[in-house]
Amino acid sequence: RPRLFDLYIDFLLSSTQQSSATVLSELVDGEVSHDQITRMLDDPTDELFGQKAYWKRIKPLIREVQNDHGCLIMDDFIVEKPHSKESEVVCYHHSHLHGRSVKGINIVHLQYSVDHLEKEVHLPVGFEIVRKPQIVEDPKTGKSKRIGKRTKHEIFRDLLKTAVHLHHIPCSFILADSWYCANETMSFIKKKLKKDFLFGIKTNRNVALSRAQLKRKEFVKLADLPLEPGQVKQIWIKDVDFPLYLVKEIYINKDQSKGILYMVTSKQGLTYQQIISTYPKRWRIEEAHKSLKNNVMIAKSPTRIPRTQANHIFAAFCAMVQIEWMKLKTASNHFAIKRKLYIKAVKASFKELQRMKYSISHA
Repeated sequence: RPRLFDLYIDFLLSSTQQSSATVLSELVDGEVSHDQITRMLDDPTDELFGQKAYWKRIKPLIREVQNDHGCLIMDDFIVEKPHSKESEVVCYHHSHLHGRSVKGINIVHLQYSVDHLEKEVHLPVGFEIVRKPQIVEDPKTGKSKRIGKRTKHEIFRDLLKTAVHLHHIPCSFILADSWYCANETMSFIKKKLKKDFLFGIKTNRNVALSRAQLKRKEFVKLADLPLEPGQVKQIWIKDVDFPLYLVKEIYINKDQSKGILYMVTSKQGLTYQQIISTYPKRWRIEEAHKSLKNNVMIAKSPTRIPRTQANHIFAAFCAMVQIEWMKLKTASNHFAIKRKLYIKAVKASFKELQRMKYSISHA
């Protein structure tokens, strides 16, 4: 089964259509049957699809590229499954992209981004599917809805703890957008993990300008705070017992409208320029999500039950590690590697078509 699993990973990297067991079996001329592949994806043990097996796979590459200047980046994304049967894995989640709930698989993803030999390396060091096994009645609408036993914030903290304390991955910052800027998470990173973070922060947060004001509960809305671009202001937040350092950046959108981004860090002594130049590294995880969907077929599997769906996603992340290794060892990016494979496949198909036409015309 481990050899079959590696074959399946190569199939995900080579495929451009649905990654079905039938197609893979035909690809290897029946040497592996459809049922063998299906049974492999239905494996209930952790030996093949567990987090220990995943770490064993990525550890050599992590150790090769790691350094103290890397960043751990957290975000979640949705693999949309509008036509799949609803379950604890495939269910409705709020999509910030669509501004509404969509049906699909929600995955919390922790990525390690680091510069190595003048190349950027981005490795998925942890991930977990958001499962919603419980069905309850929504008190507002009266309709049934699914809820999970663990929140995304809890998953986030567990993934960080594993990466930092168990796997000892060095990093200078933990980056995330404003959705993950929760008090408990900030305290966990600074106090428990002994790491610094740089998060986006929402404009409706209440902040104090000194510890004394915090004790007197004299708060001001972040959006009402007098703060100019270029400044770094110390602030305090309720239930966070250490100071934070806030900056405000004004940027121009594609339609020439102005946007405002507030960022907050736990690290003292950073300049405004250091903060606004570090935070954009967070977008590297968005590029990884695009690659997961386009280059390793994370969304293109006909699997139907929660276990096989989860195991396919596990295999897609393993394929992501492999294509990142290929990128590191060559001068190509993910999309260039995938295009090269695609062109090779089209050439073989084109030659076969010419052969068939010749055979027919000379029959």
